[in-house]
Amino acid sequence: MKQVDDIITSLNNYKAKLDASIDLTTKMLKNPSVSPHAINTEIGKINKSIKGIIGQTYEINEVTKAMNVDTFGLPGLVVDVELEWVKDWLYIYIPELLPRRREEREKDKKYSKIMNEAALYLPSFEHFFSDKANRRTYDERVVFVYEFCTPKDRLKMDLDNYETRGITNILASNLLYDDSPAFLSLFYDYAITEEECTRIYVLPYSQLPIYLESKKERVF
Repeated sequence: MKQVDDIITSLNNYKAKLDASIDLTTKMLKNPSVSPHAINTEIGKINKSIKGIIGQTYEINEVTKAMNVDTFGLPGLVVDVELEWVKDWLYIYIPELLPRRREEREKDKKYSKIMNEAALYLPSFEHFFSDKANRRTYDERVVFVYEFCTPKDRLKMDLDNYETRGITNILASNLLYDDSPAFLSLFYDYAITEEECTRIYVLPYSQLPIYLESKKERVF
C-alpha cells in the first residue's frame, strides 16, 4: 500500500534526522568552545524533526480509519479536530471535553503531562497549519474563547479545571507574535449540548462583544 510505504519512509527519515541532531547536540554540549548559536540551531532541527514525526501520526490515523482497524476499545492515535477560518475568526471543534487539569509538585512533570495530553490534538493542528492558506498572524490583541459543552446533568466541573495550556501554546505559536497579556486574553465559557465537546473561538479582542451577543440567542 503506497500510502503506508510513504508514511514509513517519512518516519524513518525524520527519525534519522532526529537521531543525528541529538547525537550532535550531545557532543556540542560537552564542548565548551561551541557557540550557543550553533547549539540553538541544532535544537531547532530537533524540534522540526519532532514536528514532522507528530505530523505523520495524523496520516497514520487517516490510514487506520480507512482500513476500519478495530482498536478494541483503546484510544485512537489522535483526536480529530475540526478547524475552519470564517473571515478573521478561527473556529475549532474538538469532539470531547479537554482533559482535566492535574496538579503535580514537580514543574517538569506537570509540563510534560500537559504536552502529552495536547499531543492527542497536535497532529490535526499541524495538518491544518501546514496549508499556507491557513497561516495567519494577528497584528492586534486577540482572545481565545474556550467553550466547554456538556449535557446539563453533567455540568459539574469548574471551568478552570480543564487543561487548556497545551492548546493555547499550539494556537499561540501559529497565530501570534507574542502570547503575553498585551497580545492574548483567555475567556472560559460553557454551553448546554446533547454531547460533550469543546469549542474554541479565536477572534480579535475588539470583537468579543459579538461573541457575547450571540450567546443571548442560545438555550441554556
